Amino acid sequence: MEGVRSLKIYQLAFRLAVEVYDLSVTLPQQEQRRLADQMQRSSRAVVANLVEAYGHRNYARQFVSKLTIVDAELAETRSWLELANGFRFLRDEQLAPLLDGYAEVGRLLGAMINHPEKYAAPRPRSSNPPKP
Repeated sequence: MEGVRSLKIYQLAFRLAVEVYDLSVTLPQQEQRRLADQMQRSSRAVVANLVEAYGHRNYARQFVSKLTIVDAELAETRSWLELANGFRFLRDEQLAPLLDGYAEVGRLLGAMINHPEKYAAPRPRSSNPPKP
């Protein structure tokens, strides 16, 4: 798992999930089991699904398929944050850096989807010499 943790996208998504959690626990009590729970779940899912996708990185089709799930969770997280702002639970100055961060995650994710071969682990060389 160390490999995925070294990626900028993982580090950013992880940091954002923590920030979303920290903001979500400040929501009014009646929103703790509604909006806050959804914000927390989807932001954590971005990170968890990224880790799962990375485990499939040697199989381009599966890797890209899993990355599209990350993209969907990212879009959902953004929508929950925008709703929290619309309901006036988050101020514009709280929302903007989160949306900017998730936009960067989206750009990095797009690069991964467009070039999955860059993330494949090196294949071990065979110890058997080729037959003549």
